[in-house]
Amino acid sequence: MTGATVEYYDYGESYDEMINNDHLSARAAKYAVEYFGEKPFENESDLGGSIDMGNVSVQCPAIHMLVDITDGVPIPLHTAEFREAAASPYADKEILRMGKALALTGLDLLADEEFRKAVRAEFDQAIQ
Repeated sequence: MTGATVEYYDYGESYDEMINNDHLSARAAKYAVEYFGEKPFENESDLGGSIDMGNVSVQCPAIHMLVDITDGVPIPLHTAEFREAAASPYADKEILRMGKALALTGLDLLADEEFRKAVRAEFDQAIQ
């Protein structure tokens, strides 16, 4: 009735491998540590599981950050204990810290042409 149309593309069941952009990751880590806290920013080894962020990372520069919401206490995902940790004041503080770091990284992409070019060049090389 509205005259709206839709186009649908069947991409199949693609689960592309995550391509983390090191330039973006390093900048976000810098902000997370230097501006918003003394807690170190660490790269996590393969945790297993799957994410659809890999599908995004082959289309544009991307990072997938893991945020410690348990203050280093190993808690299995998808448990009541993890749910409680996610609702804690500590988790709130860490999520805000990382959100600010990501926001400043995004601002740098808009304001810093050299940074933007470096991010893009790394992406272009990674997808070839």
